[in-house]
Order: sequence, then C-alpha cells, then structure tokens
Amino acid sequence: MSRQEDVHVTTLGILGLDNPAPMRRDTIFRLASLSKPVTAVAAMMLLEECRLRLDDPIDSWLPELANRRVLKSITSGLDETVPALRPITLRDLLTFRMGIGAVMAPPNSAPIQRAIRKLKIGGDGPRRPGQMLPADEWLRRLGRLPLMAQPGERWLYQLASDVLGVLDRARLRSALRRLPRRTHFRAARYEGHGVPCSERQARSFSDVVCVQPPDPVA
Repeated sequence: MSRQEDVHVTTLGILGLDNPAPMRRDTIFRLASLSKPVTAVAAMMLLEECRLRLDDPIDSWLPELANRRVLKSITSGLDETVPALRPITLRDLLTFRMGIGAVMAPPNSAPIQRAIRKLKIGGDGPRRPGQMLPADEWLRRLGRLPLMAQPGERWLYQLASDVLGVLDRARLRSALRRLPRRTHFRAARYEGHGVPCSERQARSFSDVVCVQPPDPVA
C-alpha cells in the first residue's frame, strides 16, 4: 500500500501447501495467464527478425499436430471426425484459433472434455507444478485428440498458448531469454523474473494452490 512517499508492506501466509516457509517481500510468484502475452511477444520478436512467418504451418516444428482431424460437433464422439481443411499456423496459435482449447461448460459435458481431463492436458483448469507433464509427453497426448473446430474458425481459450510455449523450445527460447531486457520487465525493476527461475530464485518460490474437485461417481 502506498500514498505519495509513504509505503507500507505486509506479508502473510506461507510459500505453499507443502512448504511452511513464511511469505517474504521477495517471494516469487508464477505469472500464470500473464505468461500468455509474454510468450506472444517473444514470437512477435522472431517475426520482426523474419525468423518466423504468421501463416507458416507449425507441422515442421511440431509434427505431432500435423494432419489434424476435427470433431463434427463439440458433443461428437472422438471418432466422429472430418479432415482439417488446412494446417495449424503460427497465426492460429497467437489468436487462440488453433481449433482446440478449454470447453466452457460443466465438467463431463462432452467426450472431448472428458478425454482432456483423462489425459491431463490441462484445458480443464490449472494444475500444480508437480502435476505438469513433460513437454514432449504433453504434446504427444494432445496430438492423440481431434480438434474441436477447424483451424482459424473459432476462438478457444488456453491450449493454443500452451502449444506456443512448447514451440518455444525449438524456435523461441533465445527470444524469451532476451525478452526481459527489451521490455517493461526491466523498466519496472522486476528483479526476480526469468525463463526459467534460477536455483536461488526457486528457494523463494510460492507454489500454485489449485484444488481439483473429485471425479463424480458414475
């Protein structure tokens, strides 16, 4: 809390469910969904350098997402599909129109929703860091699912940004590391930012608290 030159700071709580260490002024928190524009800016930096193009298919970088099938409707069974009309592009990832994402409906409303939850892909809500899959396995599981809509056809939250994050490993890592030096991170004096966190930063890291509801009894 601040008013003119008078600043008052209070810390409360602990670092995580499994870490009773007290919260401190320099505790580091995940950016959560704010990482979406950060990752997008990194991609735009590579576009500016002509190392990527908006309408390039992502097939060559992420072959797990090539030759997509698309559900006939959001409530269709996973085998009720038609071929995708075109490949997924970088533009689709940046605009959240790759064709798959979070289903904004009550749990278990559609077969694709149940499959996403079963495969632990993450489009059904956030997970604690310890529950996150390795990138290669996450992408392999995502590639087993059909799309919910044709690429470029419909805005769907979450998973497109996750795929862009996986693309980071092949094309964006250098841009992500340069990003804090070129943007508001430095101007705002964010001392603890990084991709990834250093060992020193990890010691003051606050875990994400996320309680998953129990699966309904059949």
